[in-house]
Amino acid sequence: MDLQIDHKAVCNLSRVPMSLKDNPCYQTALQLLDGPVFYRKTALYSHYISMEYSTLFDLYGAGNNLRFYTHKAIFLPWVHVFPVTSFLDTAFIEATDGAIERQVAKIADLIESIQCFGFDTQKFSDRRHGFISGYKLAHGDVERFYVVSGNHRTAVLAAMFPGEAIDVIFEQASFMKPRDKKNSEVLQCGVFPIEFDRVDAKNWPSVKSGLLTTTEAQTIFDAYFKA
Repeated sequence: MDLQIDHKAVCNLSRVPMSLKDNPCYQTALQLLDGPVFYRKTALYSHYISMEYSTLFDLYGAGNNLRFYTHKAIFLPWVHVFPVTSFLDTAFIEATDGAIERQVAKIADLIESIQCFGFDTQKFSDRRHGFISGYKLAHGDVERFYVVSGNHRTAVLAAMFPGEAIDVIFEQASFMKPRDKKNSEVLQCGVFPIEFDRVDAKNWPSVKSGLLTTTEAQTIFDAYFKA
């Protein structure tokens, strides 16, 4: 199932709660649209060198038990029973100079490709068939879209086509790698949910396991709605 989302609905940069306007990939795309930029002068480079996380508590700003887990552990309150420590996720929270330079080059290449050929999903061969994927977060009447895959593409499309909706698809169980399913109880009859609602926090895996209180889980959830 696919849908179109407004740029303003995007609420994350990987696990980092962040609006699109504050997204350093988006800001870097805007810089590159004005002309070549040395990678150390980009918003993305500034983002990385400003990171001072050491625990999941630092990353989310809530959850006393999260003080005992590295910020690189894989964890979302509505997905995981406990943080995954056998795999690490450093996406947009830690990178070497060389890795940052490659990310900036990737954004530049995306811009050039879309300028020349349009956004053709067939040119992005992956398990999601080149589509941006994710799911909805709901807080009352307000909805956000959590991007699971396609952070760079989302940022570039928003920068190149302001005001236009972005085509996305919902995340599916078949897209998930083994590490994505570890410590997770989110699949329902083999189906990944298309939406997580704040009112259901007491039933989230991390709350039912006792890792987080309902209030702590909702505080983390709320961070994705601050923009």
